[in-house]
Amino acid sequence: MTTHDLKILQGFADAIISGVKLFEIRKNDRGYQKGDHIIFKAIDGLGLGTEHEINSREYEITYVMNGWGLKNGFVVLGIKQIIKADKEAELYRRIAGMKKEHDGCVSCRFEDKKEHEDPCRRCSHNFTDKWEAKE
Repeated sequence: MTTHDLKILQGFADAIISGVKLFEIRKNDRGYQKGDHIIFKAIDGLGLGTEHEINSREYEITYVMNGWGLKNGFVVLGIKQIIKADKEAELYRRIAGMKKEHDGCVSCRFEDKKEHEDPCRRCSHNFTDKWEAKE
């Protein structure tokens, strides 16, 4: 999964925020894929950054369409806002998967960590949770 930082004109940003525009048309110079994330930065007509509600939101690409009457090299991206609870749930799913793979440190195979101890510093992963031993 890749996160794309994209500029967007205020008028288009307004339409996305209001829920009227659920797509984005872009030159496919980044290899957009379903599941990638987009962080928009609103700009004015002069191309200067501007304060906008969209600047604090993150979106997921739900669909990528090319061809079908589109100019060569362009895509239509279906997008949906990622709600904070969705991001937290995804993080917990990943951590749970790591815990199932490793009986010990969340981040690596060092098993000499005690239960409820901070994650292993030797593997240099910076997870914020503490692991629990398998029962």
